[in-house]
Amino acid sequence: MLNWLLPILAVVTYLLSNHANAAVQLRYEIIERLPHDRSSFTQGLELYGDRLYESTGQYGQSTIRHYKPENPKEAVIHRLPKDRFGEGLTILKDRVYQLTWRSGEVYVYGLTDFSLFESFTIPGDGWGLTNNGRELIYSDGSDKLRFIDPVSKKLVRTVYVSMGGRPVEFLNELEWMRGAIYANVLPTNLVVAIDPRSGEVIKTLDLNRLYPERMRRSRDHIANGLAWDHRRQQLLVTGKNWPWIYRIKLIQPRLEDLLGN
Repeated sequence: MLNWLLPILAVVTYLLSNHANAAVQLRYEIIERLPHDRSSFTQGLELYGDRLYESTGQYGQSTIRHYKPENPKEAVIHRLPKDRFGEGLTILKDRVYQLTWRSGEVYVYGLTDFSLFESFTIPGDGWGLTNNGRELIYSDGSDKLRFIDPVSKKLVRTVYVSMGGRPVEFLNELEWMRGAIYANVLPTNLVVAIDPRSGEVIKTLDLNRLYPERMRRSRDHIANGLAWDHRRQQLLVTGKNWPWIYRIKLIQPRLEDLLGN
């Protein structure tokens, strides 16, 4: 595991273990398991129509691709320059937006062949990316979520994420679902659901049992990839260099669970 992740893991684990009761804890049912390219260092995932769009990272290996969920081997792949590290992606108004890490550059592509329409830069690092139908929303590794106008490229507002009164940092892959922003928290298996107005974490989702750490080839192979299937009302989940994509159904807690009975 990368040495710089160790202190982050300690802080995040402490925060989540001590304040998880401040948010509703979601359960889930595994619907099916789909193949995933194990060489993909997944940084972003989104379902659009019948295709999965995926951004992958690492210098010299970063890509953006799309494929049918059941057949990742037949992907349309565009490779990034060797000095760019791919991060989150989202699709807004038939344009694919892909973040890059320390360069802070955003690429804007066409849907089918990833023809480049434009690029622009954002303040800070690029980590996760999603949209609410009007604005781009990105994370930079801190407790901030920034909302960007996709036309002017100007910052609209910043939301600070917290749970139980404490900041929640290291927000990674993002997905807009049912009016909330869901985020993988690096370097854990936890997903948090964030109120986009207040920044408060309102729900948590533990993905550890999908692909347990003991089965992974490296401790760097964390959960990182969320794609909401609006039609089926199900969530597609994967991680960095995972061999599988899991389709899960979220289960809202029962009233007696919320009341602690």
